[in-house]
Amino acid sequence: SGVMAIGRLDEDSEGLLLLTTDGKVSEQVRRKSVEKEYYAQLDGQITQEAIERLQRGVEISLPANNNKRRDDDDDDERSTC
Repeated sequence: SGVMAIGRLDEDSEGLLLLTTDGKVSEQVRRKSVEKEYYAQLDGQITQEAIERLQRGVEISLPANNNKRRDDDDDDERSTC
């Protein structure tokens, strides 16, 4: 009982969703100290400069004032995180 997801998948995302019944495990995995790796599929052309920037790593974050839940928005914007 008490199964919870570790992380989430956005509407247009696909991938593995981890489930646990152990809240401590969930907290450990979600910490910034745990390295995570993401794969992205792109449509269209990409420049060599963009490839090099991606190879160096990309920090993904949300603005500090983004406390509002996504499904409360009236517009159809999607989070890229």
